[in-house]
Amino acid sequence: MFELPRIRRAGSTPEGKLLKYVLDHPSGAIATDVVIRAVSAFWMPLALKAAGISEERLKEAVLVAVGELESQALLLKRLCGIEMLYPPVPTVSPAVAMGESSFLPVEEVSLKRSHSKLKSHCSKRILFDN
Repeated sequence: MFELPRIRRAGSTPEGKLLKYVLDHPSGAIATDVVIRAVSAFWMPLALKAAGISEERLKEAVLVAVGELESQALLLKRLCGIEMLYPPVPTVSPAVAMGESSFLPVEEVSLKRSHSKLKSHCSKRILFDN
């Protein structure tokens, strides 16, 4: 059995507000389940690859994770009304599609550009002001 140490943050910090949101999740889900779902979408395929699972099971895990992440990305874009402002970001980096490498992140320049535009569009809708 594995266990993570407790996580504590001051309620006035963005991370504290995040933890409160997770603890009082609108879906009524148990906080542990919310956290495991988020962490699984982000890290599960890498953990399973490191554990040596079959390629078939890895592909299944990747499809589930990418589906979760893309769904959350769309939700976040809609939160700020920007879902149509940018061309879609490729799910797989061009290097992976060309067979040049594996597990490469989407190009950093594209992500930084999108992040700075997102920050400017969301500056009037800061999530943690309340």
